[in-house]
Amino acid sequence: MSVKEAHGAGPALLPAAVARFLEHEQRAGTVAADAPIDGVAASIAGACYLRAFLEQFYGPDHPQQPMTEFAASIMATVLPALTTHPAASTPSD
Repeated sequence: MSVKEAHGAGPALLPAAVARFLEHEQRAGTVAADAPIDGVAASIAGACYLRAFLEQFYGPDHPQQPMTEFAASIMATVLPALTTHPAASTPSD
């Protein structure tokens, strides 16, 4: 029996929840219509999973970037993929 079967949970829940949130924001117009929702959700979740893993692996006293700086750096990384960019102009013939 898998952990998911035993407990009804698993690592796929976080990126799925982030994707649902981003899709809601997309419908509201705050996220670009062509934004790569699944990729952004996986990036955010992956960064969070790595941070949690390192804390569990090394212990809570292992130095890590403060949480506010960590969150800001992740958002600075993924935000360009979520925002609307002006259409590229094509050169005139």
